[in-house]
This record gives sequence, structure tokens and C-alpha cells, in this order.
Amino acid sequence: MTRPRRAALAPLDAALGFITALGFITALGFITALGFITALCLLLLVPTACSPERGPVSDFDAPAAPGATTGDVATESANEPSVPLPELGDAGTDTNVHVYDCDDGTPLVTELRPQEDRLLVTLPGSRSTLEHREAASGARFSDGSLTFWTQGDGAFLERAEGGTVRCSENRRRTVIEAARLAGAALWAAGNEPGWSLQLFPERLVLVTDYGETTIQTAAPTPVDEGETTTYTAHTEAHDVVVTVDREACQDSMHDGDPLPARVVVRFDGKLLRGCGEPLTAPDALVDSHREP
Repeated sequence: MTRPRRAALAPLDAALGFITALGFITALGFITALGFITALCLLLLVPTACSPERGPVSDFDAPAAPGATTGDVATESANEPSVPLPELGDAGTDTNVHVYDCDDGTPLVTELRPQEDRLLVTLPGSRSTLEHREAASGARFSDGSLTFWTQGDGAFLERAEGGTVRCSENRRRTVIEAARLAGAALWAAGNEPGWSLQLFPERLVLVTDYGETTIQTAAPTPVDEGETTTYTAHTEAHDVVVTVDREACQDSMHDGDPLPARVVVRFDGKLLRGCGEPLTAPDALVDSHREP
């Protein structure tokens, strides 16, 4: 090759040499980095980071239903403190009585008796007193054949002959039936502001302003006019007039069936509207719970 041609190809040879060297260095760096990562995985023994075949995390920590087991180990512990059944406060009513609806259609009433550490459970046709049992979570009561177990916002009813069914609290029925058990003849409530009214044989109790104001009067005399009953009560500070119309009333703040009465309360120049339920008619389930 002539000298001029070699001189012309010199820049091309230099560029090819540079590219070859750069590729070698890049490959060497990649191999070095890969070796370093592999060595680090082996050194630290982290199979999660190094093994792509690892499956999903198991859900062993998910809560089990009452009576269920994980392997041969029962899902309860004598070392875990129990959580008491919650008390319900709604529109001025505090109670240890709760009403539940179960997924199989069974209604039930429970009453916590903390002094005795027992739970009274009333089902259609039966009434049982359950002893407190330790549980890994929630509050569990049982008599050996019937078990009632609360977990979070839900509950479970377990019967020896019928398996386990999930139950949920009917909060409105809880408040109404607690009033019935206390002897009220009428319960009513409304919203904005939140208020409730209970009419007992000896007194009328109105709680309003979201529980901030309570007015009690002697029991008013009812005046009936067709499907409407009016109660008028007086104290030195208040005049209270309650009008009850016996027609279906749907509470905008509660799902479910409508209540059987529309209720209007007038007092001190204020007007409250809501829904209510006369409690003079017997309720077979609650009345059986009331029996000693």
C-alpha cells in the first residue's frame, strides 16, 4: 500500500480502535457489576431479591372465623386480653343491649352484663346465658353449644348443630329495642339537629342539639284524632307539643325499612321533624328477652 493511502486510512483505524476499546471496557464493567450483585446476594442470603420464582406472600395473618383452625392450632389464645362488647350511644341512649341480623335471616338480641362477665343472648324460641371466654381477638362468649363472638364491626353466631353464621348489628333497632326494654311507649328521632324522644308512662324525655340539650316533663295526656295522636307537656321553662301521625316514614339518614310513624316536635319556638315507632305493641323477640 502506498504511503498516501495509508495516511488517508489512519483516522479510520484510530476510530475503530477507539470503538473496540470502548466496547471492551463496557463489557468488562457489566460483567464486574453483575458479579458484584451476585456475590452480594449470596453473601447476604436474600432470596426475595435474588429468586424470581418466589410466590406471593401468604395470608396466614388474616383473621379466622370462630371455631376455625390453622393446621392443628385453634385460633384463640388464653394470653390475649378480651375486648368488651362496645356500648352504643345514639341520640342520647346508652345501652348494653344490641340487636343483630344474621346472614341466614336469624335476628337476635344480646345484653352484656359486665358485673357477671356474661352475655345474655335471645334467639327466636330460646334464651341463653353465655360465659365469657378468652379469644385472640374480639369478645367471645359461649355455653358450650352456643357461641357469640364479636370481631371489629361484625359478629359471629356459632351453634353446635348449625355451624357458624356472620351477623351485623342493626344500630337503629338496637336503640329502639333498648327503649322498649326500658319501658318506653314511643321512640322517635330526627336529624339536623340530631334529636331523640322517648315517652315513658311517667315522663317524656327529649334530647336535642346532638345531645347538648335535654328536656324532661311529666307524662303528657294523649289526644287522638283519627290516625294522629298529640301529646302536650309543660314545665316552668318549656312547652312541648308532640304530634304523631301513623303513616310510613323513611329516615333519610338510615337505610332499611321505614318506621311506622311521622313525628313532629314543637318546643320553645323550634320545630323538629323525624320518624318514630310506637312501642306499645309487643315484640316477641324483645319481650322474651325481657323475661327474667
